[in-house]
Amino acid sequence: MTYLAPFYSILLFFLATSVQGQSLSKSKSDSTEVLRILAQAKAVKADRDSAFTLSKKALAMSEAINFERGVALSKAKMAGYFHAKSDYTNAVSYSLEAIDSYEKLGLTEQSLLQQLTLSTIYKNMGAERGTEDYLFKALEFAKDAEQKAEKLNLIIVTIESLNNQGIILRDLSYTQSKPYYMDSALVKYEQALGLLRKHTEEEPQIEQMLYNNMSQVYIERQKDYKKAAEVLNKAVAINFRINNQNNLTYNYGNLSNLYLEQKDYKKAKEYALKMLAIAQKSKRPHRALNAYGQLKNISEATLQFDSAYFYSEKVSSLNDSLTNITKSKQIADFQTKYETVKKDAEINVLNREAELARLRTWVFIGGLVLLSFLALLLYNRYLLKKKTSEELSTKNIEIENKNKTIQSALTEKETLLREIHHRVKNNLQIISSLLNIQSSNIDDPTVLSSIQEGQSRVQAMSLIHQNLYQSEHINDVDIENYLKELVNYLSDMFTGGSQKIEVEVSAKDIQFDIDTAIPLGLIVNELVSNAYKYAFDKRDSGKIKIGIKAVNKIDYELHVDDDGEGLPIDFDPAKSKSLGLKLVKILSKQLRGKFSSGSDNGANFTVFFKDIRAYQSQR
Repeated sequence: MTYLAPFYSILLFFLATSVQGQSLSKSKSDSTEVLRILAQAKAVKADRDSAFTLSKKALAMSEAINFERGVALSKAKMAGYFHAKSDYTNAVSYSLEAIDSYEKLGLTEQSLLQQLTLSTIYKNMGAERGTEDYLFKALEFAKDAEQKAEKLNLIIVTIESLNNQGIILRDLSYTQSKPYYMDSALVKYEQALGLLRKHTEEEPQIEQMLYNNMSQVYIERQKDYKKAAEVLNKAVAINFRINNQNNLTYNYGNLSNLYLEQKDYKKAKEYALKMLAIAQKSKRPHRALNAYGQLKNISEATLQFDSAYFYSEKVSSLNDSLTNITKSKQIADFQTKYETVKKDAEINVLNREAELARLRTWVFIGGLVLLSFLALLLYNRYLLKKKTSEELSTKNIEIENKNKTIQSALTEKETLLREIHHRVKNNLQIISSLLNIQSSNIDDPTVLSSIQEGQSRVQAMSLIHQNLYQSEHINDVDIENYLKELVNYLSDMFTGGSQKIEVEVSAKDIQFDIDTAIPLGLIVNELVSNAYKYAFDKRDSGKIKIGIKAVNKIDYELHVDDDGEGLPIDFDPAKSKSLGLKLVKILSKQLRGKFSSGSDNGANFTVFFKDIRAYQSQR
């Protein structure tokens, strides 16, 4: 047997080289064919069924030759197909698989763009079904994409992530009947626009989209019709420049809404007709449907009932037409799928037969060479492997059982914690509601102010628990997000829209557990409440800045500044009789910190404090 070893080695080398050469050549040729098919699918994307058939074929070929990039691109296209069909289950599944393939290839930008597509799928699911859970899931994916893109300096991906978040927050304001989500949406749009202006390359499509989205907040939430008109006119100018007629239908639709809100029915109708003209010319029935609906609303508002009836009939007729088109497409889709499956099956049979014929010869020769060599090793390896396998199997069973027990306990604990936070939040909300009811029966301004202060403190704690049970990480509160929600609440409570107080919050990437977050939230609540009550007494506008920054891993600084009246010259926080400032002093000590104040272009308050969890872990 020993003298045959050199012969077998040489034979194996030439056999492997030959097979490898053929395999590489075929793989390269097939991967080129995959990319050609995908390019063809992109070219016929208007014909969704044809594009889907081509993408499916590209996926099958890519998987057969282990062409991972082809797999990722094919699955991304198929996710888009199912999304357009409102088949959200398959759309989500293919998106997740495409993301996984992109990440394996190290194609981070493509992975993040696909993650934004996934966010949009969940957003549409939530909007269509009126389910907030899907919208929060969409928001989670968009935020994650933003954070990753920002770290990698992918400006356009970051901008699109912020825009997605704005759209989702807008939909949440409708679903949950919480209009202050619109304010958060505007913040996201403005952040995206700020980044876009710093970007060296012009991106007119993104810029006009942001202007269009911002206009909805100005019209529906802020009733700032001047700003709405300003941004919409910018969007219109851009779309004229790049000759994008479809975008103009959205701009004109929003302009029509703007003038309808202002009861300028002539201009409202003018822009609705412009929208209709473009929709009819470009054969976009869904946009035409929106235009007819708007014209019906305008006619009803102006008591032109004949016109309202005419446009109502147009809406009904177009709806029926779209329904029939959908049914026809479904029938054609079923027929196409049947023919495709049948054809694919025939092709697969022929390919398999040809492949088997090629492989039989090589398998026979290779098997003959390897058989004699493997036989010498098998018996000895078998005994050793059997013993090792039995030992490993026993240990694996023990480890698996322990892991299941630990995982079950952890899951149960996390579920219990979320439920506790949820119940605490609900109980605090009940207390807040009771205080609100009580305040409606009180005429004494002093007592009413005290109750409102108590209500804001309860809300500050309630938001902490809400953030915890909604957060992916049950033990940590995202401080910047929490403070923005808190100041939105305080703004609604103290100004009611009568003052324009701008609030700037800066606490990026800072997270605390409940032991630090609750005292800190109460401190900010007191200081911001004082600013709203006293700083802008004789003014219609002002600015409040809230900033938290880390000094080191344990120590932090909180600054709350306003540009209002400022503090009295002889003001001493230690001697102040204000309950709020006394509470700030007590809470500062609870956070192992200290509290100071000053007056520089307004009132300035500083709290030096410690992260309690980090502080205790070092003791």
